Amino acid sequence: MHRFQLLLPLLMSWLAITHSSPASAISADAACTQSNDADVKMKACTDLLQGGRRLSAPDRAKYLAYRGWAHTQKQDYHAALADLDMSITLDDRQFGSHGSRAGIHRVLGSLDNALRDIDACIKLAPRFAPARTVRGDILRDKGDTDGALKEYDAALKLDPTELSAYTSRSVTYRIMGRPQDAQAELMRALALDNRVAEIYVAQGQLAESNHDIAKAREAYMRALEQPRTIRFTNKSGSPIIDAARQQKIAAARLAVLNSEQQNVAASPTASGQKLALVIGNGAYNVANALPNPPRDARRIAQELRSIGFDTTEGIDMSSDAMRRAVQDFLAKAPHAKITLIFFAGHGMQIDGKNYLVPVDAQLASGKRVTDDMIDLDFIMAGLDDKLRANVIVLDACRDNPFASTTSVASGAGRSVALRSGLAPQSGLSSGGTLGAGTLIAFATAPGQVALDGEGAGSPFTLALARHVNTPGLELQQMLTRVRSEVVAATKGKQVPWSNSSLLGEVYLTAAP
Repeated sequence: MHRFQLLLPLLMSWLAITHSSPASAISADAACTQSNDADVKMKACTDLLQGGRRLSAPDRAKYLAYRGWAHTQKQDYHAALADLDMSITLDDRQFGSHGSRAGIHRVLGSLDNALRDIDACIKLAPRFAPARTVRGDILRDKGDTDGALKEYDAALKLDPTELSAYTSRSVTYRIMGRPQDAQAELMRALALDNRVAEIYVAQGQLAESNHDIAKAREAYMRALEQPRTIRFTNKSGSPIIDAARQQKIAAARLAVLNSEQQNVAASPTASGQKLALVIGNGAYNVANALPNPPRDARRIAQELRSIGFDTTEGIDMSSDAMRRAVQDFLAKAPHAKITLIFFAGHGMQIDGKNYLVPVDAQLASGKRVTDDMIDLDFIMAGLDDKLRANVIVLDACRDNPFASTTSVASGAGRSVALRSGLAPQSGLSSGGTLGAGTLIAFATAPGQVALDGEGAGSPFTLALARHVNTPGLELQQMLTRVRSEVVAATKGKQVPWSNSSLLGEVYLTAAP
């Protein structure tokens, strides 16, 4: 979960205190301003905004701000920005709206806009220490590590218990290649509160980058022992990062460190700046075969090697082979600056989660259908680290490989419907397993199927291969070009889709 999303409840609470509501609106007002359920909040705020009662400009601005938060929770950033823009237009004193808008701009990679909004927030609430921490994070995203450190210092001068400033300063020191200073910041954070999973995860990531596997394993185990709730413990009331996502990261990293692949991180290739895993599965045992994924994978692997990626290529991989390849990749990831996974083949959405399907996946009686598959959430949790840009590209879910089966055993006493198309990745920017620094690109829109193609490759991969090695082309601009070509080639039947929590611009290959 991004810090700004945890900052929102505090910003909104301060906002609510500045306004009063008539007794007749207490119930709806409480649902709008206090509910953590995005749908409940959105309905209540909309009812208040569209009701017959005349609202003052500050009250209307407040309800728009809260509805903007609800849109943010649902990852509808355009709707959120529309509400926040109107909130600020009605009442430009809404420092919470400025802070919320800064966070959305940061997630969308609009760092200059994020900086302008957080500056407005700070101007309106100059003693609100968490806003200075967020400003430091934005400066760090822009590459200004010295400026970021000054902001963290300012936050701690306002509030020495602002724990997030210590953890952010630790991340910045890691970026600057100062591991001892990074560790010192984490020790200061632990002295404030030793029950915060985020601190132990940061310790584990720091230890892995130093090749201290035993210390990393110990830190991740400590993370799993911590409470799983969001708490507000410092002087400013700043929220502590939700342990749920942090513990998913810890569990994924422990699975890698405890596997037989744990020594891969020390190999010479692990020190490369760009790391890729490319898989193409077509020769399925019980699902319809796909002719193009192996060709797609070989084509993308060749292009990635040509621009300097340390690339592992797998064709028609079994479940065991895919798991080994994924764990090998995750073991190397802490020593890379950019990681990229490309998967072509069958993907499945089950209970709203996405899985990559190996060629030997079975629907055996009495067996969980997902046992043979690769959980995308696990991969993303294992990659979650603020120091690295992670790119996941899925030319997957060509169709439902088990279309003739309407439900399968998922566990004792349960059945799971299989849906066609991959789901939106719920972890992205919404408090699930995925944090800052990751982009996930689907060959088609959520819940839709991607075409395998009748020629030498799928429409998506052919377009991707034409642009992935373009020198000096920013990643999201490159995906825009790919989307345009796929829509044209398929006459609108397939629209590639992506979601991003990348912080700043990412280039797969530098300009010549």
